[in-house]
Amino acid sequence: MKALWAPGGMLGITALVCLLNPRGPGIISYIKTLTSNSAVQNLVIEWAPPTLNSLFGALFMLGLLVSAVVLAVSPRRPNFFELATFLIFGLLGLKTSRGIVWFGMAMAPILAQHLSALANQIDKRDKSRIPTGGSSILNVVFVLLLLLLGIISLPWFKSALPLPTMKAGLISAETPVLATQALLDQKPPGHVFHAMSFGSYLIWAAYPEYQVFVDSRIELYATKTWVDYIEISNASGDWMSRLDDYGVNTLMLSAVEQPGLLQAVQASDEWVMEYQDPAATIFVRK
Repeated sequence: MKALWAPGGMLGITALVCLLNPRGPGIISYIKTLTSNSAVQNLVIEWAPPTLNSLFGALFMLGLLVSAVVLAVSPRRPNFFELATFLIFGLLGLKTSRGIVWFGMAMAPILAQHLSALANQIDKRDKSRIPTGGSSILNVVFVLLLLLLGIISLPWFKSALPLPTMKAGLISAETPVLATQALLDQKPPGHVFHAMSFGSYLIWAAYPEYQVFVDSRIELYATKTWVDYIEISNASGDWMSRLDDYGVNTLMLSAVEQPGLLQAVQASDEWVMEYQDPAATIFVRK
């Protein structure tokens, strides 16, 4: 039982810290809703359960199997905390691909101890000769490396990172900054249909003049809205009627995300192009 005091205390402190948010205890129901939302599960790869058809899914399944074997054959018998960590984070990884990262971080130190015990048994070395305190120099190197990664991930250093051209710079080139300004200047009528990736910036720069059709918060929109968004973006079926149902008279399209719709709109006589730049193209209904 004494072995459970430290992890149990950390679990309690972490749970209390999680309550320090605008929703309070409501954050728990929000997470439950998020993980059970059909639109999130079907449209967002990182929230969908892993499968053997994907590289990450296959690696996770292999890691899950290897972890189970290591814990089973290790001469250092796993304690309750280690088994609970394996089961809880393993189930989390099976539930959502996003949980794979947490499984790896939680199990890494546990597997390191058991692999060390296996290696000692195979080599038949005297355990008393093996240092148990670790290397202080190596620990310092790891801490410095983590600090360095944290520092270079700050916005001021983004331009120095080897990112693709569209992602480089403090504000990536794919952000519709100029197109949004043109939208606000020209003030075209009606609701706007736009690429999902534009949603966050439009909320920040164009609200309340224009409200978004969708944005990256998948769980906030109905499944039907996402089905319609996908159908319209692919110019599938009667996409014009779908736009009519939503009262859309303005389009802000991405050539990268919506090439089919962009081509269909350009071929249509019902739309006029009002603005275009590398990030976005704006059309207004005649």
